[in-house]
Amino acid sequence: KKIFSIFLIFNLITVSTAQAASTTATTFVHSKFVTEDEKPTGLAFNNDGTKMFVVGTNDQDINEYTLTTGFDVSTATFVDKLDVDLQDTVPLGLAFNNDGTKMFVVGKTDQDINEYTLTTGFDVSTATFVHKLDVDGQDTIPRFVEFNNDGTKMFLVGGTDAEVDEYTLTTGFDVSTATFVDGGSLDLDAGGREDDPRDIAFNNDGTKLFVVGNENDNIYEYTLTTGFDVSTATFVDSYSVDDDSETSIPAGLAFNNDGTKMFLAGLITNDVHEYNLSCAFKVTSSSKCD
Repeated sequence: KKIFSIFLIFNLITVSTAQAASTTATTFVHSKFVTEDEKPTGLAFNNDGTKMFVVGTNDQDINEYTLTTGFDVSTATFVDKLDVDLQDTVPLGLAFNNDGTKMFVVGKTDQDINEYTLTTGFDVSTATFVHKLDVDGQDTIPRFVEFNNDGTKMFLVGGTDAEVDEYTLTTGFDVSTATFVDGGSLDLDAGGREDDPRDIAFNNDGTKLFVVGNENDNIYEYTLTTGFDVSTATFVDSYSVDDDSETSIPAGLAFNNDGTKMFLAGLITNDVHEYNLSCAFKVTSSSKCD
């Protein structure tokens, strides 16, 4: 009888441990105030997380920071900035190509995506404006942009239709070669979910999509059966960033390379929030660890 009891307790502990291990947890770590601009929006990092870039809507610039520890925003120090007011007076979204020699800034005022070349990768002091892509035919309030890995697909989220607009580029990371493909296959406001999307991010192979929204202060998680094809997206669940009063008007969204850290820019709180994810690219409680 004693042996059976010990066996039963061992099995219960084993099952409980396995269940706990399969459950995801997203934990707020700390914030970094970005006092260089009062309205931070777009957010991006270089490949090893030793540089962080924040779009400043108030001063119309791209602010560059160095991080002594990669992807640890508490170690960030302001370095330099690039004024982009000649291209647009309300810059919002930000993205780079893989080696940081190209940068893309979404302009709300002129409803376009502005492309820059950087002679030194991920150094905004070396940036030169090249050309722009007008996107007013798809969304009159464009906000944030994202690319697939080789830059032959581009995704734009805006405030007009609450949907993800998809483009194909015949030359990777060259917006002058972009053609609009689809804009209605992923409705972010389906079921009254989110009518004020702010930013999007993918995991490395494009089989996960994350959308941050201001209407409910949530991050929405989707799975894609075909990587970087938003028409194959299925909603999973949402994670609230309002419950813990961590941010106000969530804006820019980013992850580290392996998806164990998530970063969120707070438009009103003027800071960048850092979270730990117990399972890579699994944000919501409905996700299970692989």
